[in-house]
Amino acid sequence: MSTEPSRSARHQGGHLTQAETVRIGLESDILTGRLSPGSVIDETETSKQFGVSRTPVREAIFLLVQAGLIKKEARKRAIVAEFNVDDFFGLFETLAELEGLSARFATSRMSRAERFELSKIHSLAAEKLLVGEIDNYAALGRAFHSLILEGSKNTTLVKITSELAARLVPYRRFQVSLEGGLQRNQDDHEIILAAIRANDADAAYEAMRKHTLEQSESVIENIPAFSELAPPQENRGNLLQLKAGSDFS
Repeated sequence: MSTEPSRSARHQGGHLTQAETVRIGLESDILTGRLSPGSVIDETETSKQFGVSRTPVREAIFLLVQAGLIKKEARKRAIVAEFNVDDFFGLFETLAELEGLSARFATSRMSRAERFELSKIHSLAAEKLLVGEIDNYAALGRAFHSLILEGSKNTTLVKITSELAARLVPYRRFQVSLEGGLQRNQDDHEIILAAIRANDADAAYEAMRKHTLEQSESVIENIPAFSELAPPQENRGNLLQLKAGSDFS
């Protein structure tokens, strides 16, 4: 069975701006291989494809440039960027540690109101999961992570982690849209939330770290450009060592 999400499924229940609709559509085309590295993103053709003006297309391209999926130099056409496996590993390795640390700090620093809000977000996400609203679920997933990050009460950690997480939004959205992805994500969030509720900082750190690393594995296995370039799983080195909790020597 194909793991590629349908375009209609990706947009169920969403209240998206035109730029967001274009961005998500292009993003999916890039990640699923319909648009291969080096492909030109023509603004006029893209505006016709999505039935919008060129302004939201330009906004979408700008966002995808920030995410590293598209390259565009001044006065030149936008093209789909090459995938770099080493860079991808590095981004997720680093994010896993930073988000794990934020969960550790948040366990002892979140207010009662913030914990209540985190539980509320988790419950709302469960509702979106039941009806298969992928885009809305993904937005709530980002809100879940963001609230934990803000709950760390560490402005430096918030700034660095937010900037890095923004670059990985397309990949995270893609992996939850895969078969079983929504439920796996929700189950992970349940474990993280339970650790925070139990005031177990070590468990919160490990659960968040494992959650982020497993997302990267899902991306590698299901995005054609990565699965073709990535080394065999047993040779992925640091990423799997981190996942297993091994120490670096």
